[in-house]
Amino acid sequence: MWENFRYDFRDSIYNPAFYETQSERPLRSSFAYFIVLGTILAIVTGAVLTAEFFPVYRSFAARDAAAQYVPAGFSLTIKGGVASSTLSGQSEPFSFPMPAMLKSASSPSHLLVIDTKEDHGDAALLASLDAFSVLTRHSIVMSGNGFAQKPGSVQTADFSGIPDMTINRGLASALDRWLLAHPIEVSAAFFLAMFVKLFLTALAYLVYCVFFAFAVLVVAYFFGRALRYRDAYLSAVHSFTLPLLANSFFLIAGLAVPFWLWGPTLSLMVLAMNWRPERAAESDEDKEEEDPNPYR
Repeated sequence: MWENFRYDFRDSIYNPAFYETQSERPLRSSFAYFIVLGTILAIVTGAVLTAEFFPVYRSFAARDAAAQYVPAGFSLTIKGGVASSTLSGQSEPFSFPMPAMLKSASSPSHLLVIDTKEDHGDAALLASLDAFSVLTRHSIVMSGNGFAQKPGSVQTADFSGIPDMTINRGLASALDRWLLAHPIEVSAAFFLAMFVKLFLTALAYLVYCVFFAFAVLVVAYFFGRALRYRDAYLSAVHSFTLPLLANSFFLIAGLAVPFWLWGPTLSLMVLAMNWRPERAAESDEDKEEEDPNPYR
């Protein structure tokens, strides 16, 4: 199995003959290859991200940072799926600045803004408050672009399924003590979360390729390739090997690059690179078959 994976990995990046024989390849073989690739990348990337996360987490917990980050007199209550907050001597919205360890030139100014006067949030609200996340009356809205970029896409978590709770400085201090006492459990939970997210993302590309295969058919037409849809789909799956590798590198390097734009572009470049050499080879063969002196 490992030997087959090694050859498939190499051929998926560059081997014109490999892409020429997709019609002979079983679907289950390509699925198995992509699942193994996704698993390996999820393990390696998750492990590296965990190694980067661990010293930051230890420093955070050792400085009692969670308690320091929560102002004295602050209280956030979630009851019946509805949030409310108080802070002595202030009125909403309450802003929590972006920590120095997460800050970059393009990151939002605030890690969290609490404004329970708003029922729900969206990308426009995040942008107007210059925040990574906004806690409203019924949900918390977070930027889908990570800490390194201004808000674009958003992720929303509703409070309807959350048990009643109150968050204050005392709870934050207890959290600091627990984090400091359980480094192995926290690191394992972080790795597991990263692995599941990365692995599911890789599997999602198998579904994405169902639609991306139509773009492959169009590009194949311009290269003089008459592909069936099945062959275009398998070509799309294998051509995503290099984009997945690049995506893992960008995640480890902390670069927020829009995969939806460069991922398919890089995939099509891989296909073009594997299709063009064969066309050139066919042209050379045609020239050799031509009579060099047709007038003799």
